[in-house]
Amino acid sequence: MSDQKLIENYGYVPFPYFQYVILLFQVWMIYNHEKVNTFMDKYFDPKDENKQHIKKIILTIPFLSMVYYDVRYSSFSFKNLGIPPIYNDTIKQLLNILGSYALIHIFAQDSGFKTAITQSKIVQLHSLFIVASVGMAYSVTQNRSQSILALILFYHIKYVISDNIVE
Repeated sequence: MSDQKLIENYGYVPFPYFQYVILLFQVWMIYNHEKVNTFMDKYFDPKDENKQHIKKIILTIPFLSMVYYDVRYSSFSFKNLGIPPIYNDTIKQLLNILGSYALIHIFAQDSGFKTAITQSKIVQLHSLFIVASVGMAYSVTQNRSQSILALILFYHIKYVISDNIVE
């Protein structure tokens, strides 16, 4: 018998297309973080630290619902997102290669190896950063939906929660 356990109600969602609605809403919040935070600050005083904590909790509810439905029902698995299983091996291999490259790139920089100018520019392309980050997370978790959720969490904290305020 397989080591994998069967998930009760595999792929369950509270309403049709839930995965797409909540995923698009989360991406919309990240993309429009300034508008979202400005709107929420009307109701939660920016000078009141406790109200800001409440605001952050409220803004995190959509992400937490994604995590819950994925952990409990695998609702955000590639299969349940409609990606044909025929591409599974190819996607896994690409994610492992890109993730491994990202780890090597970071290790090389931390070890004092200089990266080529073009190499650094390519790695800094936002679209490649997204794919390499998912690949790196996949190399660790061997779970694509968890890897995507980890990347969404990164952007959620950076933009929605922190409003892209950096030091």
